[in-house]
Amino acid sequence: MGEHSTPDRSGRVVLGLAGGRVEWTARLSRWAMSATADVDFLRCLSGTEVRAVLGAGRPVTALLLDASVVDRDLIDLAHGFGVPTALVHSGGPAADWVDLGCVALLREPVAPTDVLDLLDEVEARSAPPRPVTRRRVVDLDGPPEPATLIAVTGAGGSGVTTVTMLLAHALATRPPTRPVHGRQTAVVDATSSGGLGLYHDLVDPRGGVADLIELHRRDRVDPDEVRALSDSVEGRPYLVVAGDVHGGADRTTTATASAVLDGLRRTFATVVVDAGSLTGTPTAAPESLRSVAVRDADVVVAVGRSGLHGVHRLAVCLDEVLVLRGPGAPVVTVCTAAPRSPGERRAVAVGIGRDRADVVFIPVVTRLERVHRDVGPLPTAVAEALAGPVRARVAS
Repeated sequence: MGEHSTPDRSGRVVLGLAGGRVEWTARLSRWAMSATADVDFLRCLSGTEVRAVLGAGRPVTALLLDASVVDRDLIDLAHGFGVPTALVHSGGPAADWVDLGCVALLREPVAPTDVLDLLDEVEARSAPPRPVTRRRVVDLDGPPEPATLIAVTGAGGSGVTTVTMLLAHALATRPPTRPVHGRQTAVVDATSSGGLGLYHDLVDPRGGVADLIELHRRDRVDPDEVRALSDSVEGRPYLVVAGDVHGGADRTTTATASAVLDGLRRTFATVVVDAGSLTGTPTAAPESLRSVAVRDADVVVAVGRSGLHGVHRLAVCLDEVLVLRGPGAPVVTVCTAAPRSPGERRAVAVGIGRDRADVVFIPVVTRLERVHRDVGPLPTAVAEALAGPVRARVAS
């Protein structure tokens, strides 16, 4: 083909996803049907239709997404099929299309030549596009400040939510010396049980994890927007990001879950995630928010109870953490309802393959049920016993 030859545009398929009243999809449909160029344009009205076309195995050259329906998970799915995505923007502030994974931004009114030029550029491109830096109130393009992410996990009924609250209380009471993001601490409920909302008497939370996930599917989110989805609770030094009882945190993709955690780390100095149980539940997939939090955390806190059954479940939990993170990752092991006998405590440590000194034993705290019911003060001594080993792992 000579230097000025016309590109081969035969057999190219373009998918378009937008709402029913969006004009550019109708415009491109009329253009494709008029046989102006040998390009097929398939207009879709839902993400389900896009997934069906991609899953059917038909070769697709590009996917065009309207800004009103942009979805990080759908973009990630398309890229998994080797299909580049472009964002069509018709008004309002443009989403961060580079961070979302799009290769280009087309502004309305979109002309057929814009689409043809995009397809030519996509097919000629041998390397991914250079990142585009956007001007924002805060820098979302550079690496986050050294905020700390802690994930707490364990078998159901072992006290994971209580340990999460105690740990957050201690870390918020003695925040990092460096004033990162206002030195604020947040607890995040990545489960579908709503335990944090219940224990903090949040009858009508301010958005929580469900809205946080939805915002990060569509764009990168400024810290003020993230903070607006958290709740303050009287008598507690930390902020609470309530969970999604409908299980939305278990239906994320890795890309969206990572974006949510990045947004939290750019907003708070310390983020403590209640990851609940990773075992015994089919919803804790590797791409769920709880699993990605455990995978990416600076420190993982694994919680279990004493007793034969409790020790066994704690050992399974530690194995699950090992699968997600690999050997050598910083893990703090906590045994709740701990026996008082040194010999019994030693037996618990041996049962999970740990030294006695590497396990934090939390005895039964008789007033905890009353504290949860009344949203009362948390026991400071127990909270500090948990926070000490975590601070040591973060500093090492």
